[in-house]
Amino acid sequence: MRSYLVGFYRNECFAQAFVLRLVLPHISRGEVFLKMIVRRNDSRRRRSIVSEPTVANNEATEISATAEKKKSKRDASLYAFGANRSSQLKTTDFIPKRVFAVSVFVMVLVVIVGALNVLSIYASSWKPLIGNDGVAALALSGTGTLAAWFNSVFLLLASLACLQLFRLRKHRRDDYHGSYRMWMLMSTACLIGSLEAGTHISKILWPLAQSLTGISFQPSSWLPIAISASFLTLLFARTAFEVRKSRASLALTALACLAMIAVSVIQLPAISPAVAKFGGEILLGNCSLFAIVCVLMATVIDARFVFLEAHGLIKPNQQSILRKQEKREKAAAKKAAIADAKRKQELERQSALETKAAAKAAAQLAAQEAKAAKAAEAAAKANTKANAKKENQNFEVQKDNKSMTASDSQSAATKSTKTKSNDFGTSPLKSKMKSTTKANVASDDDADDHEGILNISKAQLRQQRKQEQRQKKSTRRAA
Repeated sequence: MRSYLVGFYRNECFAQAFVLRLVLPHISRGEVFLKMIVRRNDSRRRRSIVSEPTVANNEATEISATAEKKKSKRDASLYAFGANRSSQLKTTDFIPKRVFAVSVFVMVLVVIVGALNVLSIYASSWKPLIGNDGVAALALSGTGTLAAWFNSVFLLLASLACLQLFRLRKHRRDDYHGSYRMWMLMSTACLIGSLEAGTHISKILWPLAQSLTGISFQPSSWLPIAISASFLTLLFARTAFEVRKSRASLALTALACLAMIAVSVIQLPAISPAVAKFGGEILLGNCSLFAIVCVLMATVIDARFVFLEAHGLIKPNQQSILRKQEKREKAAAKKAAIADAKRKQELERQSALETKAAAKAAAQLAAQEAKAAKAAEAAAKANTKANAKKENQNFEVQKDNKSMTASDSQSAATKSTKTKSNDFGTSPLKSKMKSTTKANVASDDDADDHEGILNISKAQLRQQRKQEQRQKKSTRRAA
């Protein structure tokens, strides 16, 4: 009822309440709310009061119907709550987490290996009871034996453990390169090994490869043994790198690799006859069984380690963390040193280039100055030669002028003598005066010519000096 009235108040009467609040500020919101409710008609109030219990009754009926349906479904199911998925075991629940469970698992494997060895040793004494087929079935090597079945089961379990490791490791946050995919490869290898241990499928595959390629792949030859041994060594090396954090898994992986190498060496044609004297079949069966058991234990222990590490139950090794930090710091220091060395080399190169450029510029300036000096010297020499030529020309002109003046004076003297001889009425004093005036005029003409020559030589010297000053200025500007 209250929620209905509040909604009605908010939706329809908000404007009226706001107006009343502005007009009468001393009235509180509760009083305004009550006044608005009182003003409502009785019909509306009756409708609201009647509609509320009907809605509540409808909701109650719906809830009761759904509860009855659930009860009917529960009653109809043939299984209890324990059959639900939430109550079933997960795949990670099969991993032994406690030390006791791991020790029991290892002891079971050791007991199985010991029992197989005991049965194979005493099978010959039980020959009257079990026959030749029973003795062959209890052997450690060969097809259709109890040891072969256990090898196949152990490799199948190792394949399942590798799949579980794949599912756990793919959620690691710092695995940026996707190294968790290796466990899928390991799982397939264990599955193929299980098939080989149970059926010896290699006796079918090697002849098929020989027919396709034309190369002899006989089981007793060295080529198939070398191929299988190289593949297994690479696979074990990659697995050892992956399980390096778990020391137990790393040790078991190394032992398995050594056992498989021993198996491949025993099967070589050159060594198998020598080993047969000391019970080659028993040694070969024990090596293969030991390798397979080590593989199973390594995968199960590593799965336990990864599960506990994922749930924070294994504390990280502080020494390894410190080593990693030191390695990172050293790597950063090396990078910084390399960067500093590169920067220094670049600076040295730049400085060398700058010095070379400065030396080239200085050499060019020196060459330009030398050229300018040579040009100035050549110009000065040319000017001096031109001046010398001009002086010689002036001197020759002066000589010519002097000779001309002398000839003119002689001609004038001759003319004067002629005039004297012709003019008998003239006095000697007048003739003397005339001759003296003529001589003075000739001397004045000679003096004027000499002064003009001197003035010309001074102007030439001034021009030469101006040219030299201009050349000096041009050389300075060029420098």
